[in-house]
Amino acid sequence: MAFLAVVGCAALAALTAGTSRAASGGTAPVYRNTGHDCAFGATDPFDQVGHFTAFGRGATLYGTVELDTVAPFSSYPITLVQDHPCVSVFVGTLQTDSHGFGTLTFHAPMIRSAGEGAFVLTSHNGHRLASGAVFLSG
Repeated sequence: MAFLAVVGCAALAALTAGTSRAASGGTAPVYRNTGHDCAFGATDPFDQVGHFTAFGRGATLYGTVELDTVAPFSSYPITLVQDHPCVSVFVGTLQTDSHGFGTLTFHAPMIRSAGEGAFVLTSHNGHRLASGAVFLSG
């Protein structure tokens, strides 16, 4: 009986370890009129206008940007920034509807670095938006 318990625990540990290595990530708020830095994303965490969700699997980062109550019928060019060495790449344009809501889903190569954080930037009519950082380990 003890043997079965040990084998069961070992199998569960292997399954859990495999799952945690397969994907990681989370969700961070997007803020209006904010500065940013490469390690943490948005530097003024006030006036939330959406969310950035990301996870890494293998060498790929998968992300979704959701904006709400921003300018209606507008285009927001979305830039993904991965920290250290602060690599940025354009990932697409988010279009808002008549209520100022919009969603963009994308994938991009994941940069392997010490920090392994990612956030998004965009702007519209001089208003900058930035998310907080989502920390990844692929």
